[in-house]
Amino acid sequence: MRKTITFLFIFLLSGMSIAFAQNLTVKGKVSDNTGTALPGVTVKVKGAQAGATVTDVNGNYSISAPQGGTLAFTYVGYTEKSIAITGQNVINITLEANTTGLDE
Repeated sequence: MRKTITFLFIFLLSGMSIAFAQNLTVKGKVSDNTGTALPGVTVKVKGAQAGATVTDVNGNYSISAPQGGTLAFTYVGYTEKSIAITGQNVINITLEANTTGLDE
């Protein structure tokens, strides 16, 4: 009985470490369509309660995200962009200015 409980405990711990090992550190740069870096862009993992960051003064970011997850990039005055994480560690993004509503 004792061996069975020990085995189950070790099995559960190894399964948890495999689940946590699926996160990647994704880095990149966010710029506008002219190539200008965008500081202060919010980068978050869609569907997650935590796990958001903002770009630095050079438009760079780094975030831990699950393999197969989706990153959402939002910035005031720009159209939100979502990118699926398919194993890449570097994702550079170009955001497009949102010109709707400027005439109102």
